[in-house]
Amino acid sequence: MPSAANFNGAVAFFHPGIEFMTLIDRLKHVKRRLLGGVGRASNRKLFLFQTPRHGVDDLADIASFGDEPGTILDVGANIGQSALRFRLAFPKARIISLEPVSGTFSELQRRTADLDVDCRRLALGPEAGRATIYLTELSVTNSLKRPAAEELRGAEEIEVETLDGFVVRNGLEAIDLLKIDAEGFDLDVIRSGARTLAAGRVRFILVEVGFNPGDPRHPLFDDMRAELTPHGFRLLGFYEQNLEWSGEPRLRYANALFCRDAAVLAAERDRQARLCA
Repeated sequence: MPSAANFNGAVAFFHPGIEFMTLIDRLKHVKRRLLGGVGRASNRKLFLFQTPRHGVDDLADIASFGDEPGTILDVGANIGQSALRFRLAFPKARIISLEPVSGTFSELQRRTADLDVDCRRLALGPEAGRATIYLTELSVTNSLKRPAAEELRGAEEIEVETLDGFVVRNGLEAIDLLKIDAEGFDLDVIRSGARTLAAGRVRFILVEVGFNPGDPRHPLFDDMRAELTPHGFRLLGFYEQNLEWSGEPRLRYANALFCRDAAVLAAERDRQARLCA
């Protein structure tokens, strides 16, 4: 069987009997030996191809599917960090950014004023109504979950809507990319959109997930995958990986990109229908 080696993203396959060399600066020498008729290697061939880069840039991986997203829903927009990236990557997309905290929302509006972003002062959660959001020193860690006393800097009453309710009230036929950064409430946002997800209206979901059971700010990846799998979503990649703040060599949280696999979902529904028949 041929063996394979990876040279900085390029994969080389060698036939048996050919010496395996790991240094990239010797790759040309190997190819010359294999193709140039030197000794026993004269009839051997080296096949070289470039593997696509994956798992580095989440928006580039989405773009690799070919169609530019039509509608992007940015839940937990903060001051527009994601909206700026979305607009650069997808110039024609409709971007709706939701941010519930008044001061942060004003900054979001200011930073996206020239980017054709639809900003709404709103949070998504398990039920519609009013709720208290707790403010911390950094706006990116404001949360509907009460933080430790030493982190708390204030509180604010905000409006909350479910994902299903927001979709219906705004007449959204489809959400090509649903981005969620809700500081511990990410699973609640997902669950509040059960009908939307079941109807197949969402194609990609980009959500912050954790890997430490003791981390209250990030839902566990296993729980998120278990919630999304029945709706036909499959993991596409991890991005912006962060290790434990203590310095321990363990992954603490990352952005997970899920893609809805319509074919897989259809097959699962057929299987369940047969079981119920």
